[in-house]
Amino acid sequence: MSRNVLDANANHSHHGGDTGLVPAGLYCYRIDEIVLDDDGRPRTKITTCPYWGRRQTADASFGYCAHLRTGDWEEDGTLLLHDMVKECGINLGDGRPDERGTD
Repeated sequence: MSRNVLDANANHSHHGGDTGLVPAGLYCYRIDEIVLDDDGRPRTKITTCPYWGRRQTADASFGYCAHLRTGDWEEDGTLLLHDMVKECGINLGDGRPDERGTD
């Protein structure tokens, strides 16, 4: 699912910034299942964090986090959201305490 920045901000507002909706792990998505295409190639079905968005330009695709209110295109913004690598530090699921989030 591709979501733009406005949709991500609307989701964050709608859910009141509930960090319980942030997927566990190091990425801005969770893997739901792996299925085989008709030609036998595997395809990963994912559910994206409701607060993640994408800003597409003619030259590049940038990631955005509505929880952090920052994106990869900003000078002091994030760096890895375009690859859906989590930068909020919430619900890392690795036993470490959250870095930027609150429980």
